[in-house]
Amino acid sequence: MIIAGGGTAGHIFPGVAIAAELRERHPGLKIHFAIGGSTLEKRILEREGIPFVTIRSGAWRGKSMPEKARSIGRVVRGVAESIRTVRRLRAELIIGVGGYVSAPMMVAGILLRKKTLLHEQNYIPGLTNRLLAPLVDEIAVSFPDTARYLHGRGAWTGNPIRKGFGAPFPTPRGEDGPLRLLVFGGSQGARRINEVVVGALPKLERLPGGVEIVHSTGEVDYEWVAAAHAKSTIRSRVAPFLDEMVRSYAETDLVICRAGATSCAELTAAGRPAILIPLPRSAGGHQERNAEQIARGEGAIVIPETDLTPDRLADAVGNLLATPGRLEKMAAASAALGAPDAASRVADIADRLVQAN
Repeated sequence: MIIAGGGTAGHIFPGVAIAAELRERHPGLKIHFAIGGSTLEKRILEREGIPFVTIRSGAWRGKSMPEKARSIGRVVRGVAESIRTVRRLRAELIIGVGGYVSAPMMVAGILLRKKTLLHEQNYIPGLTNRLLAPLVDEIAVSFPDTARYLHGRGAWTGNPIRKGFGAPFPTPRGEDGPLRLLVFGGSQGARRINEVVVGALPKLERLPGGVEIVHSTGEVDYEWVAAAHAKSTIRSRVAPFLDEMVRSYAETDLVICRAGATSCAELTAAGRPAILIPLPRSAGGHQERNAEQIARGEGAIVIPETDLTPDRLADAVGNLLATPGRLEKMAAASAALGAPDAASRVADIADRLVQAN
């Protein structure tokens, strides 16, 4: 079996969750990942003990015509590499979990008449998945309405997340004790969120009851963000990347983050209230649509990046804290949207496909 996807942790972790569920069901099952080969991808998979192969691919969105032509060439070479890989590993099922590298491997699976399963993580599918949708055997989606963008195909499973999110999480503290904030911008960080949170520190210092912050900055911004936190009176823990996200969610009262598919899935599975700041340049505006689904269910509030300032962010945090019971109600609403058993649902589809061979 091959699970294809990557580029960001948001694409890798759902695949890891599916692999863990299938390994638990079928001890000895051989699963390989097909990735682009970034340091982050390799680090996550090596830690999980999952073997991987690297496959060439290319981006399309936002590229010039010469860059698109080169991308097409990389994709063609990637399909050839994928065909060789599928034959060498004798894979009977290919699961695509998003990212550019999933395209050549899924095409290889289709051409070789292997069983293929596509998982769409976002509310609005990207171009690659829309093109592949009529050709694959099965499609799983994270949002019930997403099937209408995929030729009416797509079984709702939710977005697979890491182990540990199935257990009940504590209720946010609300008015008791310091407000615990978890801030992150995805596996690669988010410069604008980092800048605004640092700018908001003086105002956050003055909130009644106090604030504690866990801030995942990304590698590039870590040093200057850590230095800014060190000058603040707020008790903070700053890291380039958080490996123990289950613990981080469990120990927080309010999350400030982007609205990537995996972040939204983990937020709702953990039942955490959030301030969502969608990435404005996300393909097809999918982060805005992801955020809308949680905000509509009253599990989060959304601040567009164009409106994001230190004062606006600090005021939003202060208003939530000042409204008795608001965080608890948001937590319950968020949990109602969660699908902590998503990996099991996707694995059920994978099992059916393999058994049909």
